[in-house]
Formats: sequence, C-alpha cells, structure tokens
Amino acid sequence: MPGSLRQAIDGTTPAVLRARGSVKWAAPGPGGFGAGVAEMDFGAAPAILDALARLSADAAFGYLPPVLAQELSEACAEFARRRYGWQVDPALIHHVPDVIKALELAITRFSRPGSPVILPTPAYMPFLSVPGVLGREIIQVPMRGDDGFFTLDLDRIDAAFRRGGHLLIFCNPYNPLGRVFTRAEMAALTEVVDRHGEAWLDEVVGYLDESRRLLAGLLRRHLPGIRYRPPDGTYLAWLDCSALDLPGSPGELVADRARLTVVDGPAFGAGGPGSFRLNFATPQPILTEMVERIAAALNAP
Repeated sequence: MPGSLRQAIDGTTPAVLRARGSVKWAAPGPGGFGAGVAEMDFGAAPAILDALARLSADAAFGYLPPVLAQELSEACAEFARRRYGWQVDPALIHHVPDVIKALELAITRFSRPGSPVILPTPAYMPFLSVPGVLGREIIQVPMRGDDGFFTLDLDRIDAAFRRGGHLLIFCNPYNPLGRVFTRAEMAALTEVVDRHGEAWLDEVVGYLDESRRLLAGLLRRHLPGIRYRPPDGTYLAWLDCSALDLPGSPGELVADRARLTVVDGPAFGAGGPGSFRLNFATPQPILTEMVERIAAALNAP
C-alpha cells in the first residue's frame, strides 16, 4: 500500500467517519463504533472521485445512455481480464443497481417458477429474505466447518436439488465466512448443479417439441390457410397469413380482436407484412386457447 494512502487511512478518526453519516457509523449512536455494515471506511479511489466530479460538473444525472452502458461493460470485461485472467464477452455484462436486484433477476429469470432456492449458510442476510419476498421457499444447507475452515456440503446440496430446488445461490468470495473457493471446489459444485439444471432443460425442450407440433395440428384444424413450418429451434413460430383475405395486418387484427399480443410482420422488415410471430412457450392448454382466439379473430368478417 502506498505510504500516502496508508497515512490517509490511518489518519481517519472515528469522528470523521461518524460525520460522513453512513448507516454503518450512525447506527451505533454517539460515541459508538461501526463494524456491522459491509462497506470500507477507506473512501474511494481518486480516479473514481474525479469521474464523479466530472459527471456532477456536467449535470449528468439522467438515465444511463447506451454508449456509457457499453463503455461500462467493456471496462468491466477488461478489469476481469487484467485482474483475474477471465475472458468475458462485454455483451454478457449488464449493469444493475445493486447485488440484491441482481439476485432478484437471477431468481425470476433463471429458475423454474415457484421452485425452492438453495442457500448455503451462514449466508449474507438479504439472501435469507429476498427469495421469500418473491414467494420462494429457501432450502438452507449448512456449510461444513473444520476448525474454522468452511467448505460446501456437496452431498446436502445434491439432496436439496432432489427435493425440488432449482437455483443455488453461490457467493464467492463468501459473505460472511471470507472463503475464496478454489477452482477444484467450483468444478465439483458445477458437477452437482449440472446433474440437476440439465434434467429440467431436457424436459422443457421435449415439451416445446410437442408444442411446435401441437401448433401445426391446431392451425390445420382452425386456420388451414395459414402457412406454418415448425421451427428447427427456439419457441417462436412464424405464421404466414398472406393467403388469407384479411381487412388489415394480421398481427394488428389478432391484437385488437383477440386481445393477444404478437409481433406483427412489418416490424421484421421487408418480407414481414402479411405474417406475424407467435411465442408458443406457454402451457399447451393456453396455446390451444390462443389459436382458437386467433382463429375467431381472423375468420371474422
């Protein structure tokens, strides 16, 4: 640590920290000491302070524009490469306001609806509350401790997946135990997870395969004039209605008459008019009702 930085840190008094007004130092009350909230008392790097000063001087207080979001992603990817040797595509890096919002997004987007969340414990406090707010059960898996050295209990994590858990919260470096997991530990954990996310994925892909063929049958029955080829991949169907004698754009008619949101063909550029895109990744009874509603909308005079 540079001498000037050490001197600045060592010279910071409790009174200065209390005067900053953060919860960490305000919560203990007058004369108290703050050691509960996970934040440093070391201020911020000069480069960060300079950047904030420039943004303030320019009154740049609006929403993050795409160009700055891209710069942020590229800077994060470069830091990961330089600091950790990770090769990360900047396009895969997205900004979030805080770790709690990132956890909410992970649970809602990457786990089966209503499925339990698996959490090694002791854990960062919000990890124990956020899943419940989202209506999820938490399966707690205590860490294995050996004279203060904590490791993941892979057998119990495996059992938690068998109980129906679908997402594992993995914190590294680990809060509150301070562990940084080794490559071997993370590889072993990955093997446990892969034995279970993949089974769900196989079931979903099989269901979607049934749905794309179900859609073909439903269209033959209710809307034989629509041209549809079951997609080779994805769960998006391209429905060509150009052979139908319609009073308007089919996607708009479906939205207005059937109250069913689809993406109308013109949004896809040349070759799109007369068609629309339908997402069939929905329960098959709902898909059946959707097609019936579309048929009623497009067959009406």
